[in-house]
Amino acid sequence: MGSRVDCEAPGRWCTTMAYGADGTRLFSCGTSKDGESHIVEWNESEGAVKRTYLGFRKRSLGATVGVSPQLRQPSSGSLVTNDVVETNPEESVACFALSKNDLYVMSASGGKISLFNMMKFKTMTTFMPPPPAATPQDNNIIAIGMDDSTIQIYNVCVDEVKSKLKGHSKCITGLAFSHMLNVHVSSGADAQICVWSSDGWEKQKTRYVQLPPGRTPSPQFDTRVQFHHDQIHFLVHETQLAIYETTKLECVKQWIQRENSAPISHVTFSCDIQLIYASFFDATVCVFTTSHLRL
Repeated sequence: MGSRVDCEAPGRWCTTMAYGADGTRLFSCGTSKDGESHIVEWNESEGAVKRTYLGFRKRSLGATVGVSPQLRQPSSGSLVTNDVVETNPEESVACFALSKNDLYVMSASGGKISLFNMMKFKTMTTFMPPPPAATPQDNNIIAIGMDDSTIQIYNVCVDEVKSKLKGHSKCITGLAFSHMLNVHVSSGADAQICVWSSDGWEKQKTRYVQLPPGRTPSPQFDTRVQFHHDQIHFLVHETQLAIYETTKLECVKQWIQRENSAPISHVTFSCDIQLIYASFFDATVCVFTTSHLRL
């Protein structure tokens, strides 16, 4: 029957075409042999380019970005700074977390915890000594993991600790909330993971991290947790990468480091949750598939 419409891709080069999630928008992308890249959105009925996405450059000669990061600060010149009075930077434990609406930042670096308003670049309030871990449940309730193995539930509105949760035997190293399940998960230097109800702040389940054979938790067992976008599974990392299902607190996927390999320093999901990026203390970065934790 022949083609209904012909589309001439920019640079006469097209590698992939795909529809958006709702099936109404058509996109194409491609990179020529000369390294010129294009992403465009099409008017499907006319075969004409509807929108061109800018920002691509020719292929880089190194493993680097084309745009340098820029410091953003208000015209007033005021800066938000952590309390570092009488602190030793080398021994300080830093924490940093955003509120649910991205309006507030909670941060500490050895001194008191500060709550910053990011629209006005102002310090709203300061409270408590520095924790190893802290995360907001919503815009008013903050969970703070302490060195004494407790978790303090702090209400910003009334400037008061509402609950003190006990369940770990060593300092808290990681906290994460699931708004869909209405729970939060904590991890500690005791290699223990706990699931707590966000309603009555009662402990629902607890489990120890499955360690590789022959390995025992180190005194500085730095277990961290973060939720998948589905708010049902969460990622655990320390001597391994593991994905747990929250309601049953079962490990569904696991990747174990080789013996004598460098410890994991930080892990994060990619924006589409298809990949997991892990950095190590020997300055390497590894990329894993989320579906199978395959390197």
